[in-house]
Amino acid sequence: MVRSFINNIPFKLHTFYSFLIFQFFFSIVFAQSINFKYGEFDLTNSLEDFLKEESVELPLNQINYYKIIRFNSIPNSEIRIELESKGVLFLDYISQNAYIVSIPNNFLKSNFNGYDISHVQDIPKILRCDPSIFESPIPKWADEGNKINLEIILMKNYDMDFFLDYLDVVGSTIIDINSYANIVRCEFPKNKLLELSEIQYINFISFISAPGEPEDTGGRSLHRSNSINTQLNNGRKYDASGVSVCVNDDGFVGPHIDFKGRTEQSTVANDLNGDHGDMVAGILGGAGNLNPQYEGMAKGAKI
Repeated sequence: MVRSFINNIPFKLHTFYSFLIFQFFFSIVFAQSINFKYGEFDLTNSLEDFLKEESVELPLNQINYYKIIRFNSIPNSEIRIELESKGVLFLDYISQNAYIVSIPNNFLKSNFNGYDISHVQDIPKILRCDPSIFESPIPKWADEGNKINLEIILMKNYDMDFFLDYLDVVGSTIIDINSYANIVRCEFPKNKLLELSEIQYINFISFISAPGEPEDTGGRSLHRSNSINTQLNNGRKYDASGVSVCVNDDGFVGPHIDFKGRTEQSTVANDLNGDHGDMVAGILGGAGNLNPQYEGMAKGAKI
């Protein structure tokens, strides 16, 4: 039946369908789509293409360049150790066997042969930038006239001091620095934003976070805990009674009526200034005695 159907297709349509089939298999073999938070990106630069590319001269303060490498299958620990011994650092896993890696400037490209690598490609803007930074209007908390408040995350192995020099040259104003995480928050010139987005050693650019607001009362429904500890007479009543949970934060919790009779703090060694631990404990197991709307996720747990 199938053969009869095919034989009845005009010759011109045979050619057309053959072309479509070829295009379909070409796209599968030579292009691979990677899904990111803000969209999809096609990997089209194969390992063979990468090996043929001429080396690009980088600034003196940049001893590594950064690429997306996609393997045909997840590399095992032995492969990763071998590549890392040659100077290739695995910085982040994206998805679908693809990683962001750091490659030394003096790396011999042929060293990638034999590791089942399908693609080696530049990191696209869709992965490095929150699209909203290029849109209007700019949120009020991020708009500083000729500048915008940005959070800039550098690649893990890039020297922060070099980037701070760059920010000084372009007239940026530092808000704060997290050296451990390689993050800079700053007021950055709007007319230099496109230039910033092209810099290879930048991992991600976004607006600084919006100012904090009083917490709402929707947390329990967002976490679905209201479905296992309901207010209905015949509903589930799993409130974590009989369960102990350890909170390791900034010291003693309370005293507060929402924790009455449910804390064990005899081993607390230090009590630092601040109330972050109280907040965490409240989200976890506040009983809602003072205000039932602020009941925690597991109001019966011992803390």
